[in-house]
Amino acid sequence: MAHIIAHQRCKSKPRIGVQLRLFEHSNFAGLCSLFETWRLWKVSELFAGLGSKRGKDAEHLALTYACRGPIGAKTQTGLSEALADDELFERYVPTKITQYDLSRFLAWFGNRSSLFWQQVMQKVQATAPLRSIASGIWVLDDTILEKTGRATAYVRKLYDHAKQQFVHGISYVQLLYVDGNKQYPLFFGIHAKRGRKPSPQRERTAPIGKLAIALKTITQALDCGYRPKAVVFDGWYAAVCFLRALRRLQLPFVSRLSSARILLVGNRKVKAKDLSPNIGCARYYRQLKVRAFALTATLPNYGLVQVVVFKQRRKKPVIVFTDLLDADPTTVIELYRQRWAIESWFREIKQRYGLDAFQHRTPARIIAHLALTLLSYLLVVLLQQLVAAVRKCKAKELFTRLIRIAAMVTVVDGNLNIVAGSAHRLFRTTIRCLNRLQTIPSTA
Repeated sequence: MAHIIAHQRCKSKPRIGVQLRLFEHSNFAGLCSLFETWRLWKVSELFAGLGSKRGKDAEHLALTYACRGPIGAKTQTGLSEALADDELFERYVPTKITQYDLSRFLAWFGNRSSLFWQQVMQKVQATAPLRSIASGIWVLDDTILEKTGRATAYVRKLYDHAKQQFVHGISYVQLLYVDGNKQYPLFFGIHAKRGRKPSPQRERTAPIGKLAIALKTITQALDCGYRPKAVVFDGWYAAVCFLRALRRLQLPFVSRLSSARILLVGNRKVKAKDLSPNIGCARYYRQLKVRAFALTATLPNYGLVQVVVFKQRRKKPVIVFTDLLDADPTTVIELYRQRWAIESWFREIKQRYGLDAFQHRTPARIIAHLALTLLSYLLVVLLQQLVAAVRKCKAKELFTRLIRIAAMVTVVDGNLNIVAGSAHRLFRTTIRCLNRLQTIPSTA
């Protein structure tokens, strides 16, 4: 988890300098920590529940694929070349892995990724550092994984609002849990091509419509025992049928209101954009640095909603609505502002973990890549939560514990030489020490 480096600033004046440097998962110590987190979290039990005939081979293949992603040394496409002369993988994964074995595993795992990810979400809910509580919210959004080629599954022509042009790619829908600084993915789906509903004799791999996929991810999260404070999404998902489905599930929502949406205020019809000119006379909230006002209106074919209009300085007014009729306007604004967390998460998961860095063409391998990439992200988040628990200790107490864990401590010519064990052994013994001292809850 942490490694100790002893250094001497000047040879003429011996000084004792000890630097505690927390791991970064781009170096060797971070890679060993990811392997140890895989074993600490007992991911092997999840593969055992899939009924695999291959035994530990499936776990070894998934381990190398998931832990190689966040390191950034090699991409997943060149994994067979990276494993050729890699002592680290030979130490943790004794079996020889070829590109053919990896391709067969991805095809096998893709058909079982739905069951596997459901078990992962249940384990997240049972893990103390990652447990979801009612104070968190769910953020629903989609992004484009740019890909080309007619042979690649799920690829179609999509409009990218950031680039303001049409691109070819995969429409990826994600449900993200957000609770302050804690963020991790729940369930995901892929929006396939539009078309007529399939006949009873023909089955389709993905539901028709993005709203149906979004509703499916929410239902899966509810089945795993999650319960959010609210579901936050943009105006694209604010269809009446989707809002009715959330009401049947007893889930409150906060969404942006389209400027052309019709509302019933009193006995007259009002467009949402006609409410913006009244923002100049609204109350100024100093803690949020916005001017805002709220009113109760009727959404046609749905019912009563609360509409909140707020404006930041030198920015355009924003109109949001919710079914939390008794909520304060500041609460609604704070909930909606947390929607931006998923935009930052999309950027991180693409650039740092390679969500769109694949060359697979079949549906099973694409879904397997997405599931294993999100699993590697969860491993890093779990590792960060464990490090956060260590940071809560006092510096002197932490230093004393690490000294006891180190293999040998000697003083030579006034210099402190700490010869610790290998990075992965230091991480494993640190976790055991923390569990014994009950600094963090057990993840078993």
